[in-house]
Amino acid sequence: MNGITVIIINYNGSQFAGKLIESLNNQTEPFAEIIIVDNASSDHSDIEFLNGLSRIRYIYLKENTGFPHAVNIAVSQARQQNILLLNNDIYLKDDFIKNALNALKQYKRTIFAPLVMDYAGKYIDSAGDTVPSDLKPRKRLSGKKPDRMSAADIDSVSMSCCFFRKKDFLDAGSLNDYFFLYFEDVDFSMRAGMAGFNMRFIPDCTAFHYISGSTKSVYGSSYSPLKVFYETRNRVLLIRNLRSLSLLRRSGAIIAGTLSSAVFFALRAYLPEFISGLWEGIHSMKRVSYYD
Repeated sequence: MNGITVIIINYNGSQFAGKLIESLNNQTEPFAEIIIVDNASSDHSDIEFLNGLSRIRYIYLKENTGFPHAVNIAVSQARQQNILLLNNDIYLKDDFIKNALNALKQYKRTIFAPLVMDYAGKYIDSAGDTVPSDLKPRKRLSGKKPDRMSAADIDSVSMSCCFFRKKDFLDAGSLNDYFFLYFEDVDFSMRAGMAGFNMRFIPDCTAFHYISGSTKSVYGSSYSPLKVFYETRNRVLLIRNLRSLSLLRRSGAIIAGTLSSAVFFALRAYLPEFISGLWEGIHSMKRVSYYD
């Protein structure tokens, strides 16, 4: 099967559904099917997706079990080997699927990150991610203008928009459900890299991302108590992926990064959530297995 399954993880995405639907219907290379997993939305966005798209399967979850769990469900049910994974606050350039399929033919054992612009298309949101020594993931080229972009190997892909082969995703170990929100993609990329898979940035595939749409709508910024807690907890859990020698080399940077984060969130009145996430992460390291 040479087509592509588009997977959308939806949670109250009515605000963004129109542009996403339009961009999928305008693709120069059509999708084979769409799977939407809905994490217990309450905004009736399902009606917009069901009315606006064809070849769609809609999976309703009775409760929000987290982003990784929803992705794993959808991938397991995909009928195509090629998969495009999207957040609900993304829309695509018209030739995205065509260029993604070309990249999938060219590179084997690879997980792909596209060029992701801000929602207005003015500056880069991400060109894949970097994972520096302090284990605080950062978006590549964020805030820059897209100029003379070229394909490149990267540390990590963002699961807000990426594409891959179903078999590669499953062979690399799928996503870890325990992460729930944030850094599940970094955890996956680190494990996939250890298993011999490549992460690659493809600039010919362009997407547009609202960036933290659900938190901005409530808190007026990209940060929220929930985001601070999960990012802090899950950053601690990333340490589980490090071998002893690598952990020793990174220890100074990890400690310094943790202290700088504490100051950053304290100044923004999120210190309780930071401390709670840090404690939960340390406690969870004793009982969470990433390879179940």
